[in-house]
Amino acid sequence: MIFLPSRNIWTPQRKWGQRKLQRGIICATAVYSGKEPLLVSGTNVNASEEGFAVSGRVPSTGSAFTNVTVTGGIGPFTYAWTKQTDADGPDFVQSGATLKNNGWYGTRSDLNLDNTETWKVVVTDTGDSNNTAEDTISVTLIWTNLS
Repeated sequence: MIFLPSRNIWTPQRKWGQRKLQRGIICATAVYSGKEPLLVSGTNVNASEEGFAVSGRVPSTGSAFTNVTVTGGIGPFTYAWTKQTDADGPDFVQSGATLKNNGWYGTRSDLNLDNTETWKVVVTDTGDSNNTAEDTISVTLIWTNLS
């Protein structure tokens, strides 16, 4: 709380036409919540494999993961991933639709012209009135035929 000396202040009328001049103190209170705005950013995902076949699994085992960074807010947070655009060929498979660091894999072919899907993550701060922030990343999975 901060106290500031005030200038002369006119008080409301006591009787018709009369006012009283007073010196006083003005009290100002500032409230700092201590939280920063909720922000989210994710890294793009790039994975490639090669082999002596027209198609194959990319990556060959497991998944290729993004790294999501959340700043601000209060927490805990929830995560929801949704696909925004498709790649050519079979859809990528996500391994963590509600996880912070989602992963993807897929069967790819060297015939696929477009090997990239875009995905959006929406982060909800359940500890702060369900405020949300979002980011969009690209997921690229490429197969190269060596035959």
